[in-house]
Amino acid sequence: MSSAIIRICTGFFVILLSLSSSSSSHSNRVGLVSQSNNAVALKIYEALSRKNNDNILISPISLNYALTALSIGTEGQSYEELTNALNTPKDTDKVKKAYYDFTRHLAHDRNLTIATKFFIDNGFQVKDRYRQDISRYFGSTIGKSDFKNNAEPSRLEINRWVEDNTNNKIKDMLPSGSVDSNTVAFIVNAVYFKSDWLYPFDKALTRSAPFHGLDRKTDAQMMTVTAYFDHKTDDSLGVDIVSLPYKGDYTMLLLVPREKRGITDVERKLVQLRLNSNASLIDMVMTGMYKREIELTMPKFTLDVKTDMKDVLKEIGVRSIFNQGGLTKISDDPALIVGDVIQKAYINVDETSTEAAAATGGLVALTSISIPHSLNVDHPFIYSIVHSPSKGQYFIGRLMEP
Repeated sequence: MSSAIIRICTGFFVILLSLSSSSSSHSNRVGLVSQSNNAVALKIYEALSRKNNDNILISPISLNYALTALSIGTEGQSYEELTNALNTPKDTDKVKKAYYDFTRHLAHDRNLTIATKFFIDNGFQVKDRYRQDISRYFGSTIGKSDFKNNAEPSRLEINRWVEDNTNNKIKDMLPSGSVDSNTVAFIVNAVYFKSDWLYPFDKALTRSAPFHGLDRKTDAQMMTVTAYFDHKTDDSLGVDIVSLPYKGDYTMLLLVPREKRGITDVERKLVQLRLNSNASLIDMVMTGMYKREIELTMPKFTLDVKTDMKDVLKEIGVRSIFNQGGLTKISDDPALIVGDVIQKAYINVDETSTEAAAATGGLVALTSISIPHSLNVDHPFIYSIVHSPSKGQYFIGRLMEP
């Protein structure tokens, strides 16, 4: 007997991310979601970093939305594995309420958009309770598709929806042949972020210079800015840590190895730090930072990364959904399994600021005469976009080569 297959796709687009407002109530609402994001971000990052020396770009918030929406439709071993990997409570009602609050808050935000859609085959019966739950708590719309008889038009329909919800930056999410007669549903999540640097880079200073990768040296467009940034040197990790704020509540956190070929050693130490401490890794990394005038040079870069998450999820303990199913709250069909989990991500980092004058207005010298600390990010580094009030990591990656 062939299996009925659900496929999961998550995609996101980021250009200089930020939200435009903050409040303590918002921080409280996103707390559970942020904790889950951070747990998933680190686990997935660690698994990917061990595979090769490629660039990494993942969006834990996009992955979390799709997998948490799936988890409320599972029972037994599948439910246990998903909640353990997502670091979510076993109390499903608590999880649903957290995503309900988070989704409602984001619905009014102009800078951050999260959209979820459940594409269901015409002949597949989904339980009414599950339909209601993903619509109410995750803001998911539900659409009918004819995967069995019109696979290619259905694939193109999903791709158009993803493009529409990522400002046309995520294209061809599903390649030709990815939809077949066994496909009964797609859970698709798209995230779109856009904002400007608080302290923009001076385009007049951008120049071509070497970027020293692990395997080769390449020319990169290197941007420069001088401003007072939160910074610290962590000798135990062997990194400079600097926080580049956006307008609003977000910041790009850079972990820059002190040694040009030090990225692998830094990643190994981060794993040990996470395993040996009960404290949040992001808290430990950001604790002790202080304002310092820095002349920062870093590469402009654009990445378009597609990641097959199926093997990675298996590596972090999510296995049963791919072979045993357990999706009994979604459908009574015992053959229902998850076929694929795919994420496609895009990021563009450049000098751009739409309000340059206002962005530089906050620069105040702490001393009458100072020599800026020079930090040249001309070799592989780790980056993460962090929501400052909650310390939630909305994406994380590493740049091995621009």
